[in-house]
Amino acid sequence: YQRRVRAPFSGTLDANLVHFSTGIKTLVKSTKISLPKGGGVIQRFCFLDSTIPGTCIAWPQVLEKYGCTVNDCILILSVSDRYNEILSQNVLALTTPQNMKLLKADVTIGSVVESGNHATITLLTDAVAVYVLSLIHISE
Repeated sequence: YQRRVRAPFSGTLDANLVHFSTGIKTLVKSTKISLPKGGGVIQRFCFLDSTIPGTCIAWPQVLEKYGCTVNDCILILSVSDRYNEILSQNVLALTTPQNMKLLKADVTIGSVVESGNHATITLLTDAVAVYVLSLIHISE
């Protein structure tokens, strides 16, 4: 959601599937997007084009083509500008968390880099970890 769009936008939308068991990210679709300035603008696209003009291959067939089901993959959508800088990245669950076929993951803190009142924390894991809850104690 952008409140004030002052100029038209041109960039690229990349759609990737990540398989829980391997962690391999597979590019499903990369498409150029061009939006006029202003809110409420939509540009539609198909993940896979159908042989029938104006229709898309159904989502279950897209997942099957890439060896996925809704329970063992997650979708990552990234929007980048014309300079290839990622401006937005959205991780979309294809099912509810209790139905995800995730391996048990051991998550540890790899590093903490502090800068003023901000910190960048790098987490390490031995398997795909989708929802990680961190409790951080901040002392003054």
